[in-house]
Amino acid sequence: QKQAVALLSFGQDAAESTLLERCVLSIRRRGDFHGPVVIITDAPSARYLNVFDENVIVLKNREEDMKDYFESDGSMKYRRFKTLILEYIDNIPELESVEWVYYLDIDVI
Repeated sequence: QKQAVALLSFGQDAAESTLLERCVLSIRRRGDFHGPVVIITDAPSARYLNVFDENVIVLKNREEDMKDYFESDGSMKYRRFKTLILEYIDNIPELESVEWVYYLDIDVI
């Protein structure tokens, strides 16, 4: 597989909603994409356990990446994960052949 989709899901509101599940469902059904989907999240590990198909990889964020380097309303620390997606994906051996990573906001699907 040469393509993968990357999604971010951060914060308590995101963990308590079904927005991420609906996004993945839309990618699979409407988008007819059955390749790897990588989710980076700060939700508890149990939150997404046995929720997705085997081609969805849920990664827990690294704590050192949660530093808020800017004074902001708090959401900036989540937004910076967009710049870290490739770092996270590079550490997944199963995705070694991926050449293209498409980032999607989960609320626009």
